[in-house]
Amino acid sequence: MGVVLQLVGNLCSLGALVVSILMAVKMFKAQPPQVWQGILTIICFPFALIYSWMKKDELALGNLPLLYTVLALAGITLGLAGGVLAVSAQGGSY
Repeated sequence: MGVVLQLVGNLCSLGALVVSILMAVKMFKAQPPQVWQGILTIICFPFALIYSWMKKDELALGNLPLLYTVLALAGITLGLAGGVLAVSAQGGSY
């Protein structure tokens, strides 16, 4: 069960990466181009989370910030829960 949760968490994290790339593309296309913000959006989770919510209307991001938030938090939560279950199923301690 733990491995399944970890796999689902990894898929959520991969989805969050795809959404962050979509948000970065919109930032690169903005006038004037927001290059460093786009790069930070791809590599830095906290920056992407805060900046995308702040500039949601200005960059016409639609529901991408909400989708990014849900996928990223689900990926973190499911990955941690899966790891805990995998360790406890083997009789190990934390």
